Amino acid sequence: MNEVHYEPWRQSEWPRLQREVVGVHWGPGARIEVAESWSGPLSIEILFSLTRAFQGIDEGYRLRDIPVGNALIYLARESPYLIAFRHNASGTMDNIPLMHWLVISANQCIDVLSEREPEVRVLPHV
Repeated sequence: MNEVHYEPWRQSEWPRLQREVVGVHWGPGARIEVAESWSGPLSIEILFSLTRAFQGIDEGYRLRDIPVGNALIYLARESPYLIAFRHNASGTMDNIPLMHWLVISANQCIDVLSEREPEVRVLPHV
């Protein structure tokens, strides 16, 4: 397979900065909680509807296959993860317009296969 091309998604609106993924929840869809720093309060949540799969992986492994810029969220239209998912689905997902989303923080990377782009919500400060 050719090199995977990850495109930054709304980088100027959602830069990575010192943000940390501090929680991932399933059902319905995937919800990723992000704080401004590891010990900081939750600041945003990233919601994926029509999610088909997700995985969390240590950033050290993921960063071997993606040059990381300052975006929090990236998009790949084809990737080894998406190809493996379609293969394992035995043809049932071949006509579904899935996209591979990648949320990157300093200590965690979350891969999400979803039919729609995410909704990012700013959480009120408590």
